[in-house]
Amino acid sequence: MVYTGHETKIMKNSARSKAKFSKLERQTNNYILVIVLMQFTMSVVGAFINTIWEIINKEDFPYITNDTGMTHSFMVNLIIKLGTWFLTFVNIVPISLMVCLECVKFIQAAFISWDVTIYDQSKDICTKVQSSNLNEELGTVHYIFSDKTGTLTQNVMEFKRFTAGNRSYGINNPHLDMAELKEKGITNVNFEDPNLEYEMRPGSMNYPFVHSLLQILAVCHTIIVEEKEGEIIYNASSPDELALVNAAKYLRYTFKGRDEDNNIVVDIKGQLKKYKLLNLIEFTSTRKRMTVIV
Repeated sequence: MVYTGHETKIMKNSARSKAKFSKLERQTNNYILVIVLMQFTMSVVGAFINTIWEIINKEDFPYITNDTGMTHSFMVNLIIKLGTWFLTFVNIVPISLMVCLECVKFIQAAFISWDVTIYDQSKDICTKVQSSNLNEELGTVHYIFSDKTGTLTQNVMEFKRFTAGNRSYGINNPHLDMAELKEKGITNVNFEDPNLEYEMRPGSMNYPFVHSLLQILAVCHTIIVEEKEGEIIYNASSPDELALVNAAKYLRYTFKGRDEDNNIVVDIKGQLKKYKLLNLIEFTSTRKRMTVIV
């Protein structure tokens, strides 16, 4: 069986977007509905009393008599009076209130788009108000819950600091030349520490910890290597892996790829080393980590 048209999964899962109404707008609609019901009730009562009054006092008031000489039945006269009274009470419905509310929302949307505090300077984009229906709800927002880190971080990870042994490495340098790193094929790295060069010498006390950590960064991942015009390009399933492996590359522990025997090849300061991959344990939400056995 082949599912086509409206029977496909994408059409089954697609649903029409629901119209969003603010709390004030819902309350206003309920109040207007109550006012209309009151108007109709008053019109029915007024039409019924008016029709009975005309029947009782018809002889005393000649102008009540139809000039054409035609007489209407009780129900027809009641319907005519109902329409008359309904038009009489039409001013009870606050139509101008709805117009004023829409004008206020339009002006609020204009002020939101003009607000310089929510202006994106990097992209030169002002805030765009797609709908002004929920303007009054913005003042009631106290907390924002996000179920994915990418919503806030935009899936852009940068390697800035790390700890090896009992020492921490990495300093804040806002003037670090990131363009030079990108020319070398290194991305997602914003790391600098002048003391690390000494710590990476085999004679230093903290060298075993630094060496072990950088080996792990260069080996424990699932990155696929792609070569374009002689340059090594890393393709990662997550920005975390990309940042960590690029950091190892920046510190001269370069992941070269896998050979025909599925061995992990790493260039450690000019020396090629191969790690035989015995098993790969994928990341799970229970373990909160991934593991390679080499």
